[in-house]
Amino acid sequence: MNAATDLDLWLAEVYRPQGHRLGILSAGDIPDAVAAADRTMRARGFEPARRHAHVQPRPDEAAVRPADLADFVRRYGHEFSAAVIGAAVMDESVAAALASERINARVVPERATI
Repeated sequence: MNAATDLDLWLAEVYRPQGHRLGILSAGDIPDAVAAADRTMRARGFEPARRHAHVQPRPDEAAVRPADLADFVRRYGHEFSAAVIGAAVMDESVAAALASERINARVVPERATI
């Protein structure tokens, strides 16, 4: 079983949209994981363009800053039930913010063929 299938299965298990927690959050250089999140959302009847938030780096920067992601989660985390985070973006502040908002999260390698 390849990693994309593993991620699809994990998302199918933990992504339980209900109430205002209808979204999936992603961050980092993880195109295959973003595609998996989009497939999962479509399978549940949601349009990824409306409910999938992929946090982008600041202009002229190559990567998302962990502090920016932690701030995003603190502000908007109540809208997400799952998160897929690139390993380079995850740190203690991001983990604490995700835990505080009770978001199921999985860390994946960045720019890997999943």
